Amino acid sequence: MPRMADIAATSLILTSGLASVASGQDVRPRGQVLAPSGAPVIGALIRVEATGDTASSSADGRFVWPGPSSGQWAVTVRAIGFAPAALTVSVGPAGLSPFRITLTPRAQQLDSIAVRAATDVPARLEEFARRRKNGGGRFFTRDDIERAPGAQLVSSLLRVLPAGVRVVDSMGVPVAISTRGSKLVRDEGAFYVVPCVLRTVIDGQLQPWGTSLDIINPHEIAAVEVYLGAASIPSEFAAGLRDQFCGLLVFWTKSG
Repeated sequence: MPRMADIAATSLILTSGLASVASGQDVRPRGQVLAPSGAPVIGALIRVEATGDTASSSADGRFVWPGPSSGQWAVTVRAIGFAPAALTVSVGPAGLSPFRITLTPRAQQLDSIAVRAATDVPARLEEFARRRKNGGGRFFTRDDIERAPGAQLVSSLLRVLPAGVRVVDSMGVPVAISTRGSKLVRDEGAFYVVPCVLRTVIDGQLQPWGTSLDIINPHEIAAVEVYLGAASIPSEFAAGLRDQFCGLLVFWTKSG
């Protein structure tokens, strides 16, 4: 649980766009989660505390309000690499601009001398060890990550690790693509060959397609699993994943 000192309290008004139902446009209230630089925060979890309703921010940081259509509601926003934010949202009349939430990055602690002792291994890392023993993917531990030279971003980490993927820039967003080939898609009756982008899972939560690799700090990663095709993806990750063809990146964080 985050300390109270880490949580910023804010009061904001959540409103919907100018579109109307008659025009056939979506009038549900929307918001956007941003970093202090103005860059979108991808995969932020927005939770309405009273109802338990949640939403996740997409590649542009935007999300659809998941809670009731009116009233004031306590909301918590969490994202990896940022301090949690607690705020009160007032859902008001249509016709005003959507609100924005700016998260504060967590202060990065300096490296210290590590004293290792026997500790309980989280169940999710026990599953990681079991899948690693059984094979079928590529597996990297915290020790592997620490040995990667100069990896200050996950995108640079994957360029160093023998993960079997290639990192490319997709409109300013670093994504991993399969080195095993491309994907054939159909659009308006024509077929196109496009790069095969791997989907990403963070602490068991599937991220939106096209999520930036650098949403995570490499210092926070405990383990990585890489599956380079649909046949190798474990059933616990494959369930509900439609676009399995290109493969899957699975990140486990230290605090997840």
